[in-house]
Amino acid sequence: MLSELGEIKSDMVKHSDIETIVTSIVTEIMKVHKEEFDKRLNEIEEKNDKIKGHLQEQIDGLSMENEVLREKLAEKNKQIMEQKTTISDAMRIAQEAQVRSNYNEQYSRKSNIKIYGMKEEKKEDTPEEVIRMLSDVANVVLREDEIVAAHRIPGRAGQNRPILLKVKNTSVKSRIMKKRSVVKKLVHGLRLADDVTKLNSSLIDCLNAHDSIESAWYFNGNIYGKAVNGDRRIKFDIYDDIPKKVHNKA
Repeated sequence: MLSELGEIKSDMVKHSDIETIVTSIVTEIMKVHKEEFDKRLNEIEEKNDKIKGHLQEQIDGLSMENEVLREKLAEKNKQIMEQKTTISDAMRIAQEAQVRSNYNEQYSRKSNIKIYGMKEEKKEDTPEEVIRMLSDVANVVLREDEIVAAHRIPGRAGQNRPILLKVKNTSVKSRIMKKRSVVKKLVHGLRLADDVTKLNSSLIDCLNAHDSIESAWYFNGNIYGKAVNGDRRIKFDIYDDIPKKVHNKA
């Protein structure tokens, strides 16, 4: 019996030793794993720090590039605005110059009359023919010394070329133009007209085609229009905003 107990005790010691050995082994394994884990963790953290540092450098670089681009864009916008201002000023100056040029050209024609539909003869004495026509048709006496020039100008193909008549002054012109309705009524196709510049003629066409304008005409160097349902004449220039001007004059 005692011998059996001794054997059991001996076996128990052995189990204890095994437990100690196992615990030691497990502890050593865990230690090795922990060291390996810590090493890997440190490597990962170092790698992560490097990546973060590299990304931060890229972000800083992009931020700097973005700031440079923002400054360049601001400078370009400034240049564009300056160019727009320059272009706007240039257009305004050009328009003002064209308005003055058109006015001067029209003023130089203030004593001119265009005669349409007058039969053209070979080797005609145009001033003499004009004097005769005005006398016969309109009962207007026009002296030779009141004529500065009278000659044919280009016209439509197949038709009598118009005559450009330049008289001594506006008083003589007025005397003739008072008979324009008589001339138009008595002789089919024959008419007297003011010598209007191309720009003013285009303005009259635009006004007559506009919904807000009832009629448009030339008078004494200027262009006028009468608004629909209006009772006043409105003076227009070649660059006027027609609807705006009609509204302001209403």
